[in-house]
This record gives sequence, structure tokens and C-alpha cells, in this order.
Amino acid sequence: MIFSTLTHQMKSYTYPLFCLYIFSIPFTSAFSLSPLFPIPLLTSTLLFILILINGGLRFKARDLWLFSVSFAGIFSLFFAGEKMLSLDFLSMQNISHSLAFFFSIFFYYKIPELCLKRNFSFYKVSKLLAFAIIFSSVFIVLEFFLSNYFSINFSDYLPYSSYVTGVAHVKGSLIRARGFANESGHMSLFYELALPLSVSYVRRLKFVFQALYWVISLVGFVFLFSSAGFVCLSLSTAMVLIPRIYSKKVLKTLLVLSALISFLFISDFTRPYVDGTVLTKISVVDL
Repeated sequence: MIFSTLTHQMKSYTYPLFCLYIFSIPFTSAFSLSPLFPIPLLTSTLLFILILINGGLRFKARDLWLFSVSFAGIFSLFFAGEKMLSLDFLSMQNISHSLAFFFSIFFYYKIPELCLKRNFSFYKVSKLLAFAIIFSSVFIVLEFFLSNYFSINFSDYLPYSSYVTGVAHVKGSLIRARGFANESGHMSLFYELALPLSVSYVRRLKFVFQALYWVISLVGFVFLFSSAGFVCLSLSTAMVLIPRIYSKKVLKTLLVLSALISFLFISDFTRPYVDGTVLTKISVVDL
């Protein structure tokens, strides 16, 4: 009787904890206990304990296939290049990175998958990600303006899990926002993941709120000045929209985006920033 009551209470904790996990995904550095234990990993670990106590941990054939393929890929990297001859491939760094990769698959894929099957619909996840994007974007916009125009650096006041890897500039003067990660590029990965998944919730809002959402989130994304983020998000958007070009709404969207991108490359005001982010990275690639 006592055990069944405890189990029921544990199940009731899974729902709010998974909400916290989804919302905390962008917090890869800020407010973390250590560089090896960020907030998303902490919440995922607690979810794993609850699922284990409730007897809900199940593995399927595709899970074993995923772990096997990942292991084969990592193991092959150990024997790539000249390091194999000097046994440098057995360094602690390689081993620790490999273990971190497997932990990531388990805690960031398997545990959320189990929670989704039990308690959550995709719409709820989309809603939480939309709120996380708005919260992160407002923070990034404030960080950008405060650091550039008021000399107030959030990293001096907020706890980050590890040292800040220097102040990154764009165009030699403007400080790039970092958000809740140690680097702007890491924060942009959250946008690349969450923005497409948030559409399911945002598309059901009134037009005014949709427009406000996209303006705030895209401004926050731009202030990261991540060249990889710009390229990845642009390509993924094009891959989604081009097959649906027969739709008038999609065609209008493509025309607006094309006009915006053209303006960014032509305008004397925005061109230096494009050169300082995307084109600088492309120019170092030896084609």
C-alpha cells in the first residue's frame, strides 16, 4: 500500500519535471551546477530516476540499433589518422567525449521519448518551446543592448557553469549576445531545434501574436550573429517551403524572405555585418 502510494506520487512529479526539462533546454551554461552537469541534464536525470522507480524504462530494437550505430561511428574515429599509431586515440579526452556522447543519446533522447509517450502531446511540447524561445529572445535582446550601449555584462552578475570564453565581437565593435550558453553558436543551436517545433503552437495564435512572436524570436536569433545558425536556418526554411511553393501563402513567404536576404546583402548598413559573420566563415573554406 505504501509503495503503491509512493509510486503514484512519483508519477505525478513526472509531468511538471518534464515541463521544466523542455523549458530549460536553452540553459546549457547559465545557472548550472558545473560544466558537466547543466540544468537540462539535471532535470533529465531526475526524470530517469522517476521512470526507473515506476518501472517504465523500456528499450526497443530501434534503441539498440541507435546505440550500436553510434558506438560503431565513435569507435571508428578512434582509429582514424596518425593518432592510432601513437596510441593517442586512447586518451582520456577521447574516452570522456565518447561517454558524453552516449549519455547525451540516453538522457536527451531516450528519457524525453518515454515521457512523450506517457504524458505529453506534441502540441504541449511545442507550446513550452515557444515560451522558452520568447524568454530566451527577450534575455538576448536585453543582453545585446545593455552590453553594447550601457557596458553592462550579464556574465558579471549571472552564474555560468564555466569561464566565459572571451567577448566575441562582430564588425570589430559590437558585442555578440551569448544568451544562456557559453558561446553564441551553442545558443543558436537551440533556435535551430526549437523554432520549427514551435510552429504547431504558434500557428494557432491570433495573427498579431504570431507576428509579435516571430519578430521577437528572430531579433533574438540575429543578435547572436552566428554564421552557422544563419546558414542552417536559411537552408532548412528553404527545404521546407520550396516543395510547397504551389501554395500562394508559401510563395508570398518565399518572396518576402528573398527580398529580406537581398536587402541584407545590398544595404550599406547591413552588408558589413553579413561580411563579418557568414561571408567571413565561407571565405576560409578552400573550394
